[in-house]
Amino acid sequence: MQTQNAAETERITKAVWSIIDRLPQREAIVDADARAWAPEVVDRYGELAIWHATRAGGFGGSQIGALVRNFAGQRADHEQSAHDIVAGALLRKTPDEPNGHMRRGIAFEEMHRRWFHEKYEAVRDERGFKALSTGVGARPWMRYSPDDLVFVPNPGAEPGAPMLRKLIDYKAPSQVDQGASVSFQYVCQLHMGRLVCENNGVHVDAMQLSQFDWANWQIKDDDGPLVPGLDDLRMQAGDHYWSFVLRGELPPYVRKERLPDERAMQERLNEPASRLAYLKAIMSSLGKKVKEVEAEVLPVL
Repeated sequence: MQTQNAAETERITKAVWSIIDRLPQREAIVDADARAWAPEVVDRYGELAIWHATRAGGFGGSQIGALVRNFAGQRADHEQSAHDIVAGALLRKTPDEPNGHMRRGIAFEEMHRRWFHEKYEAVRDERGFKALSTGVGARPWMRYSPDDLVFVPNPGAEPGAPMLRKLIDYKAPSQVDQGASVSFQYVCQLHMGRLVCENNGVHVDAMQLSQFDWANWQIKDDDGPLVPGLDDLRMQAGDHYWSFVLRGELPPYVRKERLPDERAMQERLNEPASRLAYLKAIMSSLGKKVKEVEAEVLPVL
């Protein structure tokens, strides 16, 4: 909970309401939901409530992977779901409290960025980064706040060759997977950032996920692969779930597939399953008895 005086609370609250009233889905937001959401978020997050209100106007890079997974009928990682993301956009769900992953990311980001820049002789692309801070994507729901946009030397190129522009996403997860692959939802986030860059006239040569392995006090960097067809799938998923937002509806949760008529199947299998367990118990007992007899007979033979 933030500590702030009455005047500061009133200023933030007015700013939050101004943003809410300009949201593209404002007509779909129930007034009672907005009246409950605004004071709670202002009280809990203070100045950051303005950012949360703005973010409600679309889907962010950290959300798009979950939307794509659910759109394909799969459950998402990181305890995310299209249902909860849409509920957040309709102000029916307040933003989650920062977890350890988020708090570590904030606490270590400055040092993480410095280590990354030193490792690759990277230089912040200030002009491109500034353009992206207010940039929008090709769809009204596309929101992306870049962690870093840098120029790095082109390995293997001749001296004086143009540097490469890389889009960087910094993470500080609870545990860093030492494998070479990048989580699908992180790949989706990087792709979203790349498209927002291109929509604002900033060409990106490569994408990279940099994870702060705080347990081993090092950073692990992996190139974000360019996945054919992912851009179209991401657009379809975003459009699909944004239509729910504009209609004021919540998509269903994606649940694990259940067997048809599960209760009847269980009742039908009870008797043969019990018989099978009984027969296995007899076989196990006979096996033990055979070994006992062998222990007596074989030495004599």
